[in-house]
Amino acid sequence: MAELISLGVFIYTIGLLLLCAFSASICLCVFFVTRNRVQAAIAVLCSSYLLETAVAFSWGYAGVPGISYDAEGAVGAMLLIIQFALSFSLLASVAIVAQEHVNGSLQRYLSIPIGVLLVAAALSFIVGRDQTLYQWLFLILREAAVIALLAAGLVAYRRIGNELGRRALRDFAHLSAFCIGCMVVTALFDTFVFLNTPLIASGSLSPWSAFFERNFFENLAVIVLCIHAMRQGWKTLALRFESPLATDGVVSEVQLARFVERFSLTLSERNVLVHVMEGKKIKVIASDLYISEGTVKTHLSHIYKKTHCANRSELQQTFWKFV
Repeated sequence: MAELISLGVFIYTIGLLLLCAFSASICLCVFFVTRNRVQAAIAVLCSSYLLETAVAFSWGYAGVPGISYDAEGAVGAMLLIIQFALSFSLLASVAIVAQEHVNGSLQRYLSIPIGVLLVAAALSFIVGRDQTLYQWLFLILREAAVIALLAAGLVAYRRIGNELGRRALRDFAHLSAFCIGCMVVTALFDTFVFLNTPLIASGSLSPWSAFFERNFFENLAVIVLCIHAMRQGWKTLALRFESPLATDGVVSEVQLARFVERFSLTLSERNVLVHVMEGKKIKVIASDLYISEGTVKTHLSHIYKKTHCANRSELQQTFWKFV
């Protein structure tokens, strides 16, 4: 039974690594197409988690054979430093994603969780002598920082007044709430593992504890994030290359809502934008919207001013950059 569970953990970890790699690749492709920094942040997040999991995975299964206790301690300290660096990039990525979805009043507070983690981790690493204690404190602080960043995004979502903006961020809110729940459960299990380290090391506990040691619920949050990022990435790339000017359908409505929310476009300006993205001329837009050509030109001028664009080509490039 123990061998089957160990094999299951092995396959599950390899699958997680591959999923992170695929998700990072797709998000990176979407970033090069749209220049949306959220996609770059998710790619960095997945890459950081992939490297961290790979380091823990290789050390846990292979270790470094034939080294002394002092050398093993030095290697352990080096691994903690690597984890510290990867965790910083992971948290910075989460902060960038959250920053794209929160209002200006909350953005200045997003650096606080990361700053607290850096200071606390550095102090505990310098003062602490027990690597197990340091590892537990570091993970608890990191999970608390992630919860704080995602909670800021949820608070901002609750403050959105218009339904269009709320609809655009609904997926982000649901995903954030799910990840917060996973982080809370992960913190509880990390505490469980820390308090029962001798029993786990001796093999006295059930072999299922291996899943807890692998941060199963934290991995679950990353798996859901990767699947969501890949789905959205595929849709964005398909919409961009197969039908770049189409604006009907759920995905394009969400993208339009994000663009409208970001640049504070009015309803009339949004309606004009839809037709502009379809490639229609001013005369056709005026006919479709039952307004004069002068009104269309006025709305288009306001759109250019708000988006800092000089013509339709720049407007389309800006649209794909920020959606």
